[in-house]
Amino acid sequence: AARKKAMNVLIKHLGNKKVQTISRDMYERVLFTLADNYAKNYLKSIHATASLIFKFARRNNLIHDLPTNDITFPKNCKTPEMKVEKFIPLDELITFLNSCKSNGLDSDYEIFSTFATTGLRSAELQALRWSDIDFERKTIRVENNLLNPTNSRILFKLDTPKTESSKRGIYMSDELVSILIAHKKKQELFKANNAAYE
Repeated sequence: AARKKAMNVLIKHLGNKKVQTISRDMYERVLFTLADNYAKNYLKSIHATASLIFKFARRNNLIHDLPTNDITFPKNCKTPEMKVEKFIPLDELITFLNSCKSNGLDSDYEIFSTFATTGLRSAELQALRWSDIDFERKTIRVENNLLNPTNSRILFKLDTPKTESSKRGIYMSDELVSILIAHKKKQELFKANNAAYE
């Protein structure tokens, strides 16, 4: 696939030329033009593909010299784009969490506060039990994922992480500890009130 892409680039820039008319200077100019749009590693891939094409032409007596030999390779190629992690600015995060607290659905505030301060994945957070949380040590023990392999609305599966490194302990801030303690008490009160009516 990579070789095919490289060949398409060469066809775009040299496809209208007869192989016998392509000189070293002409080929070098193409490489320097490509350097403005491609990273160095990809440019080397294009050059390797071109070398194979010209060697094939020489074996079939279409050319005598290889235009890809003894060239000056471009030094200033396009810098590959770095993947930048995107984070919500702190002021926007605070506004969002406050909105969850006052206008969100039940447990939105607790859920997004946990996401924001621990870095837990969605499947990890959904698999948490109160027994995984140590309020005294201010830690969360991550040992399970909640999976939905069939995309069913009701059939979920509790599974262990694929790698041992995914099993880990996460430190909680004092604020998150307070939020989760209050949430636990609210759940216990809800259960106690429902039990009184059973």
